[in-house]
Amino acid sequence: MFWPHLAAAAYGLGTVVVGWPCPLTRLENWARSKAGQQGLDPGGFISHYLTGVLYPADRLPHVQAAVGVIVVLSWAGALWTVRRRSPTALRLPHR
Repeated sequence: MFWPHLAAAAYGLGTVVVGWPCPLTRLENWARSKAGQQGLDPGGFISHYLTGVLYPADRLPHVQAAVGVIVVLSWAGALWTVRRRSPTALRLPHR
């Protein structure tokens, strides 16, 4: 599961830092067009369904930072677990 998680984390970072579109926005806009409805606002899926609903809109930077911290901690926890189970795991060879 390492590579799929890395890809998802990188894409999530890209949506925040670079401004890549959320894949759910594309899917939502496709479904709305098939139903003869107008697409989502420029903020996309997350802005429409989450911002202001799950957290206050003015706290978006704090939420993004918290999610980033959670991802980094999960990776650190995974590394700690792997190294604890196998002391030689993830060590670089000596030169």
